[in-house]
Amino acid sequence: MICEMQPVRALPAPGAHPCGLAWDGSALWYSDGDTHRLSRLDPETGAVLQEHQLDAAQYPVRPGLAYRQGLLYQVAGRPTSLVHVDAATGDAQDLRLLGEDVCGMAGEGLVLYLLRRGPGLLEAQEWGSGVVLGRWPTTATPGALALVKGRCVWVDVPSGALHVFDGGALEDSTAREAIGGPPAAMAWGAGRLFVSDGAGRQIRVFAGPALPTPMLPAVDAGLVRLDAREMLWTRAEIAAALAPSLFEPTEADLDQVLNEYQAWPHALYGLAEAGRLVGVVGLDFRDPGLVEISHLAVEASHRGEGRGRRLVESVQRAVASRVCWLTTDDDAVGFYRRLGFAVHSLGERYPGRERFLALRSR
Repeated sequence: MICEMQPVRALPAPGAHPCGLAWDGSALWYSDGDTHRLSRLDPETGAVLQEHQLDAAQYPVRPGLAYRQGLLYQVAGRPTSLVHVDAATGDAQDLRLLGEDVCGMAGEGLVLYLLRRGPGLLEAQEWGSGVVLGRWPTTATPGALALVKGRCVWVDVPSGALHVFDGGALEDSTAREAIGGPPAAMAWGAGRLFVSDGAGRQIRVFAGPALPTPMLPAVDAGLVRLDAREMLWTRAEIAAALAPSLFEPTEADLDQVLNEYQAWPHALYGLAEAGRLVGVVGLDFRDPGLVEISHLAVEASHRGEGRGRRLVESVQRAVASRVCWLTTDDDAVGFYRRLGFAVHSLGERYPGRERFLALRSR
């Protein structure tokens, strides 16, 4: 449920046709459909800190802006494409076609979310390849999208109400908060929701929405939650069970991974037999509607006996409302195909190593 949002301030917008807002960790980016400029703004005053001018003939700006790893991603062009722009230099380049009905975009990790107005769809893609991971129905006329604490938040254009999607249900229709009109762009950063107001030529800033931390799913009785504080096994034993899922891990690597698994959005589960850990599976819930299998390992002496299958199938039952996915090397592709996963080549993501995406919908 979205809690009440409190208005904090209004910032002057550098243009009259907002097409996107994105947070880069310390400042707010704004894209304008009239001037085809990308402007970096001070989030306290709205002062323009930096600007990049896109070629209006080649890259006419359209709704949708995201920031990821030093690059801005703008929906632009005709036909509509995903264009990446170096945030430091302004150099722009086409990445791939998106389709003509995109009205919102968000995503800073491995997953890109697109809001499509035509059929009213929320779509998740793997960032680099564009492979579709999942699609979910939205309100009939969605517009503007932001990622907020593991949820997708979008606006219903006619009412100006916010809707929340967290993966536990297709749409939490009770989680609404009217924000006074249909904005064309939103972004979340520093505990604030930034909302464009084209008519008022301003960017409204709200404290909130405040959302509770999602609950981790319960798995079947054969698996136990491991968070490096489990008393049945030492941290060293848990690290040893996890190690086969990493490529030549150091002690520091294992320590870092175990620390991540102590809190949301990560969870580590173990399969025990006769008091010993014989397998582990690690999950990442940061992306709404999805769950990434981030680590899977079975003790060498028990491989080929069905433990890996049991771990994966237990996960799928526990997260039945979400789409399971992962990336892997070619040595595990056959295993996931036998479990009903669709497999897509991602090409040579690392020198000499082809990577694959495995995906299984509900």
